[in-house]
Amino acid sequence: MSDIQKDLVQFKIMMLRVMPFYGDIMTKLSIVETPSISTAATDGIRIMYNKDFMKSLNAGERNFVFMHEVFHVLLMHTRRKKERDPRLWNVAADFVVNDMLRNKLGPKMNKEGIPFSAPKSGMYAEIYHTESVEYIYDKIVEDNRDSGPGQDIIRVRDRYSNYGSYHSKNVKINVDLIPERITEKVGDCEPGGDCLSGHYHNPDELLNDEKLKEIIAGLVREACSKGNAGRSAVGSYYVPEPMLNLTVGKALNWKSILKKYVTQKQSDDSSYATPERKYIHMDLILPGHCEDEEVIEEVWAFVDTSGSVSMEQLQTFLRQLYVIVKDCGCVLNLAYWDTQVTDVYRGISKAKELEHSMPHSSGGTNINCVYSWLEKEKITPDIMVILTDGYYGLLEDRYKSAKLRKKTIQVINSEIIEHEELLAVGRIARL
Repeated sequence: MSDIQKDLVQFKIMMLRVMPFYGDIMTKLSIVETPSISTAATDGIRIMYNKDFMKSLNAGERNFVFMHEVFHVLLMHTRRKKERDPRLWNVAADFVVNDMLRNKLGPKMNKEGIPFSAPKSGMYAEIYHTESVEYIYDKIVEDNRDSGPGQDIIRVRDRYSNYGSYHSKNVKINVDLIPERITEKVGDCEPGGDCLSGHYHNPDELLNDEKLKEIIAGLVREACSKGNAGRSAVGSYYVPEPMLNLTVGKALNWKSILKKYVTQKQSDDSSYATPERKYIHMDLILPGHCEDEEVIEEVWAFVDTSGSVSMEQLQTFLRQLYVIVKDCGCVLNLAYWDTQVTDVYRGISKAKELEHSMPHSSGGTNINCVYSWLEKEKITPDIMVILTDGYYGLLEDRYKSAKLRKKTIQVINSEIIEHEELLAVGRIARL
């Protein structure tokens, strides 16, 4: 056993003791020495490293690199790439992971006496949309539209958000997401063999997005089942929400959520919790008016017109929404938005009116325009339904409201993984 491997074993032991959620997962992931890798990398199921590179780092930096690759695996960064530029996607994923490690997990590591420090050669930026690699990727693409394909030097920002100033600089790309390795033998690790939870998986199965997601979800679920994890954190240390979301079952259906919400609010205007006072002296207890019960009169629907929602999806959504609202006796209001609220249709009372309630513009995406418009119009929705792909930027703190979030259903038509900033807007369901 090499010195690097001995240090890795020691790191796993410390993690099992201090952060058992990650320690349990690290003991089941294959972490192998591979001369063909220049630094460290993952194919989505295995972690590979070059021993000479690791020798150039101190103990804290090595631990940081190992956790960097673990986060790539658990956040499924190799599979979420889809058809995106792999070089730019890699940079975006590195920015997000390194921000999590430096600012959220690292302080706890150091407090518990585990050596943990960021290598100087890594990719770092100040991140506000923390768990969304897709968001950062879009910004990087936007900043490099004039660059030729295949270039090793790209332009990046020192901070990413929808507002505020930033500085740009040129950096050299370092690729550590290499999904093509998934069917190759790496060290003593056969393709698909002994790579996750000590089980053998057919390479074809690992190339299937849904099956791979379930395999990794099983890995996370097993670590959670031992009392190592909660919904948003494990003990006193950080675990990204998308990792825990892997353990969630079938996606919620927006139609069921909306119908249940509206009918529960309007089904009964009396309750024994507030008995009719004028009969109490007769020892007769009858249900009284439930003053705290909120009556749903209007439903506001906001549709993202940035190009992410197809016309077929829009028409299906509107038809189903209209039926639910009509059955519950509510008023339907509809508005379209991109970087501003554009077309507004109030009081839709007939199905044929939907045919004329279509958007007439499209552009970028900024969720804050919806809240700014509501504030300007002095509208407080009884319930709000937002049809979007979820890639709409960061909701500003001044618009974050626990009361409105509880009344908001986000109908998502993409495969975006839930993250903290997405949940800050409202409940999530799938189209």
